[in-house]
Amino acid sequence: MPIFEPLAPRKFLSLTSQKAVWSWQKEHEEAFERVKAMIVSAPVLKQPDVASARSGSRAFLICTDASTQGLGAVLSQEGEDKQIHPIFFASKSLSKAERRYHMTDLEALAVVFAVRRFHMFIYGLPAVVMTDHQPLTALFKRSNVSARVLRWSLELQRYKLDTQYVKGKANVVADALSRGVPASSPEESLEGVNEAVVNAVSAKKDSKWLEELRKDSQLGELVRLVEEKMLDEIIRLAGERRALRVADFSIDEGDLKMFLEDGRAVFVVPKALRYEIFHEAHSGDFAGHFSAHKVLNRLRKEVYWPGMAQDVFKWCQKCFFHNSREAMIPPLKPIVTTKPYEIVGVDVLELGPTSNGNKYAVTVIDHFSKYAAAYPTGENNRKHPARVMQCDEEIGGNLGPMSDITAFFEDLRITDDSCFANDIDGEATTIGNTNEFLSDVIQIIRKQRDGGLGLKSAEEELEHTVVYNWCYVASRPKLRIPYQLCESLRRSNKRSLSSDFYSVLAENMLENEVTHDPEATIRVRGTSYTTATKAARAISTLVHGRWARTRLHEWKQREVASRVIAGNITGNSDSHHRKL
Repeated sequence: MPIFEPLAPRKFLSLTSQKAVWSWQKEHEEAFERVKAMIVSAPVLKQPDVASARSGSRAFLICTDASTQGLGAVLSQEGEDKQIHPIFFASKSLSKAERRYHMTDLEALAVVFAVRRFHMFIYGLPAVVMTDHQPLTALFKRSNVSARVLRWSLELQRYKLDTQYVKGKANVVADALSRGVPASSPEESLEGVNEAVVNAVSAKKDSKWLEELRKDSQLGELVRLVEEKMLDEIIRLAGERRALRVADFSIDEGDLKMFLEDGRAVFVVPKALRYEIFHEAHSGDFAGHFSAHKVLNRLRKEVYWPGMAQDVFKWCQKCFFHNSREAMIPPLKPIVTTKPYEIVGVDVLELGPTSNGNKYAVTVIDHFSKYAAAYPTGENNRKHPARVMQCDEEIGGNLGPMSDITAFFEDLRITDDSCFANDIDGEATTIGNTNEFLSDVIQIIRKQRDGGLGLKSAEEELEHTVVYNWCYVASRPKLRIPYQLCESLRRSNKRSLSSDFYSVLAENMLENEVTHDPEATIRVRGTSYTTATKAARAISTLVHGRWARTRLHEWKQREVASRVIAGNITGNSDSHHRKL
């Protein structure tokens, strides 16, 4: 109970603790009697009269208010003595996000909070919402509101609410609840204050703009509807694509204003003053003859009139100084590369289901040579392009990959330590060469029934775009050592075994005493092999390690074995050369 704490002494409150020793003293008794007197004295909470509220003779009254600190609401009802009696008090503090709301949204939030708290009393019964924020009276009936206010409006449609405006002086209870107990301050002396000045009332007159709007053919009808409080009416104004509600407008301090989505109100400009306002925003001392888009965005924050966008664009086109300057197009910044594989563009293309189960293709293009390749894959995994960049011997090395896939570089830099060893750096951007290659691949694949088969056709058909010699491109320009050349054999069964392979093989056969006899038995380190395939695997393992034993194609194994048997590759000490 908020009135309890300032009345009760500190010792009285300490008795409520479980750790305190119970000791009832004289000051405790005095504080207790004062609390009882406050409970039975006015204002006293009244029981709700549901029958009178259902008939409409004594509807429930909800007074709400909001501040930057919290929300306050009071549910009350008129009694038989014609006085308003409170039924329920409610308040809450604002969260960190709610403190950033616009003031109109805070007032709307106070209404939603009150309705949720008083649901058990007002559901199905008529209720009057009293607020001291005038724009709130039409907020839930407007068409141009934010998504948050729209959700609140849908929630309030379940209740029979009538929102009315009251002055702030008549809404002191809800105002006090929203701000909490004010800090004590010394009483101010009213001596020397002129009572005539304090009680002076200034009459509000309609502005010249409102008088001009009344004379307008279409806005004059709008002013009449706003003055008659016909907020549910829908109007259509010339120059506006969508219909507007009368609730979107209000007359505030003698001017017609329109509410924006963020709750701010802008002035409605009469026809005679529109060009003058545009001229000030476009050609004034602080304007600068900006484009129509910038001028329009600036005007929309302050004023409104029907067809404002069309007028601004039309008047900007007629401005001499605006059209005398040529459009300043920023210079293009081409991507410069000086050697193969310095900059490689990577992107992912969706092919659709293929016969091999591959749905996507990772496309790679070298910006120096324009050499392009495509790799089919079954999943659109961001790690797959990174694996292509690291494992493919035609693309690997000191690369500078560029792609419009930001996650590709996150994976490339964070999860793969080998990228740091290879000095790979990346940049997320849109690459023109990569996009052009994608468009060419799409055109070629459209001619194929199977997207996977179209990838190979695309590579062969686009080979004429390579600018530099293929040997120079493949060497990068550094020549590769023999084991790298042989490593490429596992990717293409159309290539024959290279001469360097047989040269290295002959030297290893000499070191490991590989011999053969007329009975076609091959010996490797004293072990006899009666089949060519097993012998070839053993010989290949000596040269290239474990992968050759499992990944060397069968026709290559037979070729190695047949050459050993035929004597074209020998391990004798007097023949280190190969016979082709």
